[in-house]
This record gives sequence, C-alpha cells and structure tokens, in this order.
Amino acid sequence: MTAITDTSLKNLLRISFPMMMTFMSGHGMLFVNRLLLADYSLEAMNGMATAGMIAAIFQFGVASVASIAEVFVGQNNGLKHYNKMGESVWQMIWFALATQILFVMIAYGFSDLLIPQALHEHGLIFFKIIMYFGCLQGVFTALSGFYVGQGKTLIVTVAAVIGNLVNLVLNYFLIFGWGEKIPPLGTIGSAIATVAASGVQSLILLIVFLKPSNRLTFGTRRYHLNFKLMKECLRIGTPAAIGHMLEIVAWSIIAHILAAVGNDFITIQNLCSSFFLLFSFFSEGLQKGMIAITSNLIGAQKIKEIGSLLRNGMAIHFAVMALLIIPLFIYPHSLSALFSIPATSSLGQEFQLAMRLLWIFFLFDGLVWVTSGILVSAGDTKFIMVVNAITAWLFAVLPVKLITSYTNLSAGKVWGIVTVYAFFNFCFFYQRYRSQKWLKLRLN
Repeated sequence: MTAITDTSLKNLLRISFPMMMTFMSGHGMLFVNRLLLADYSLEAMNGMATAGMIAAIFQFGVASVASIAEVFVGQNNGLKHYNKMGESVWQMIWFALATQILFVMIAYGFSDLLIPQALHEHGLIFFKIIMYFGCLQGVFTALSGFYVGQGKTLIVTVAAVIGNLVNLVLNYFLIFGWGEKIPPLGTIGSAIATVAASGVQSLILLIVFLKPSNRLTFGTRRYHLNFKLMKECLRIGTPAAIGHMLEIVAWSIIAHILAAVGNDFITIQNLCSSFFLLFSFFSEGLQKGMIAITSNLIGAQKIKEIGSLLRNGMAIHFAVMALLIIPLFIYPHSLSALFSIPATSSLGQEFQLAMRLLWIFFLFDGLVWVTSGILVSAGDTKFIMVVNAITAWLFAVLPVKLITSYTNLSAGKVWGIVTVYAFFNFCFFYQRYRSQKWLKLRLN
C-alpha cells in the first residue's frame, strides 16, 4: 500500500484510462438511449434528453458532494492512515441515501413546472421515474471514491460496463417491446433501464467494498455516522456541488429558451448535448486521475510536483482533441446520418456548424476539467462554485437569451456563444491555479 505520487504521463494514464472507459461506458449508453429513442420517435428523444438534463441538476449535485470522498481517501492514503479511508465513504453513502427524500418531493410536487410544457408527453414520466431513484448516482459516486482515491480504478470500470450492458439490453426490449410479452414502453422503458443499470453498478461496488480484506485494512466496516467527519466532507464538497448544479441549471434554462424559439433550435441543442455526453468521458476520466494523484501528493506533502502533473494532464487533453477533430470538425456530416438527418438539409447544415463549434468548446472545457481536478483535491471548492455560477449565467444564459430574442441567429451558431463561455471559464480556473491560493484542505 503506497501513496500514488508518481506524476509521470504513464502513471496518469494508468489511473485515468480505466476511468475514461468507465465514463465512456456510461455516456455511451446514454447516447445509445437517445439514438434508440430517436428511432422510436424524435419527440421522445427530445423529451427524454431535456428531462434527463433537468434531473441531472439534482443527481449531479448530490454526486458532486459525494465525490469528495475520493479526496479524503486519497489524502488519507498519502498520509498512510489506511484505516480511516472507509469511514469517509460511509458518510457520503448516508448523505446520498438521505437525499432520496428530496428527490421524491421534487418528483411528486414540481415535475409539471420543471419540464417544459411542449415536452410533457414524453419527458414528464421519464423525469419522475429517474427522480424516484435519484440517490443511486450519489451512492455509486461515493463508493467509486474509495477506489479512485487509491488509484484502483479498474473495479469501477468493470462495474460500469456490467451495469451499462444491463442498460443496453433493457433499453432495447423495453423501448420497442418484445412480441406480445413486453409492450413498447418508449421513454418509460428507457427510464426503467437507466435506474436498473445504476442499481447494478452500485451493488457491485458495495459488495467489493465490504469484502473482509477491505473491512480489516481500510475500515470499511466503520459504517456508523460520524457527524464531525460528515460535516467536514459537506463543508468541502457542497460548494463545488452548488457550482455544478448552477451550471447545469444554466444549461437547462438554455434548453427552455431554445425550445421556445423553435423545434430546430432545441433539436440542435439536444444533438449537441448528446455528442457532448458521448465524448466528454475523456475529460471526466482525466480529471479523476488528476484528483487521485493530486490528493495523494497533498497528503504526502509533495506540493511542488503538482505542476508536472498539470502539464502531463494538458498533454493528454491535447492528444485527445487531435483525435476528436476528425469526427467533429472534418467529418461532422457523417454524424448527422446517425439521426437520419440529411447532410444537405438546412437542419443538417446547422448541425455540422454546431459540431465544429462543439469541438472548440471541448478544447477549453477539457482544460477546465484538468485544472479543476487540482483545485478540488486541495479543497478550493468555494472558488469553483462562484466561477461556475458566474460564467455559466453571464457568458452563456444571458447572451443566448438576448441574441435569440433580438437577432435572427441560426440554430447552429448558438454554440458559438457557448464556446466563449468555455474560454472565460478556463481563464478563471487557470489564473486561480497560477495564484497559489488554492491549497485549502490538509488532513491531519
């Protein structure tokens, strides 16, 4: 049991790659869900995509708080306080389970208000089913933190792949039906499949988490509530979660704005968000690797080596962008065919423009993920909260509202506004890193 303090490109890839595969599995299944629903009905796909984004405001908020477990695990691993590692994970599991009360209240009392009226037919029931099991994302994230903080990311990948295979099979049979035994359920079937997959993933990680060797060495049997530790986890984790929630709220508001402008606008938005989901696994997996190594470096008091880690993280990101330029920038017309959109149609032309702008967005957004991994590991989460909130609303929501209200901007060009938001977000995060003001959390 050694701290993960090797900042080399090879070690960062070793830890990040399984997490990339984990997120690729999850995002790929979400993409396939949308693809299947688009084949079933484009209106069903729009309803599911928009409802899923709104549900994500609450799910990702809880998951963002629960993910702080990986920082506590990583720093304890660096300090060689192995028997304390399981206890912080348990606090975040209890927190996630407690939020289920909130999820049910939102699903029962506010669904009609949160889902745009035009998307009620397909989006409303999808949103309710997902929210009735909303805590599962937080439980999975808390359990994942136990493995990510130690750099043991393969088990998380295995759980994700198995869960998403379940998701794929159930989606196919539940969306379209199976003879006379299962009627076509459309978005209801997609929601059931998504919930089942989340449950399977969490169960696999929990079984391994509770195996005898982990209970003995890493204190995973220390399941009792520790209010002092939970308070500390929430103090560090909540600001970043609020920031992410406000950011996702901003994207949901943009979806509402574009839905009101016209069908082409919301279709382009949902297609762009679909490809964002498909390809963003690179950035999210790389950030997990950054968090794992940085938290161990902080625990081992090797702060000066973080700069080398950041350079390697950016190198990996630029290599990924060189790959993504092929489908997104050079051959975007091949992607429109997946959704049966003719490349020569007006919608197809706008889609191709949006894909090229999406590549530019990825360029800056990925750098944000890499840099924020360091800030999260150091507990500088209040800064993340403030910046995510300000930039999303000032440089994305407000310009989209004003420009779509007072100009004739085409559907594809909307993503040009979003690239400006990503650029400013990166500038703020990188300047924060350069300022050396980000070291906040050090465990004793």
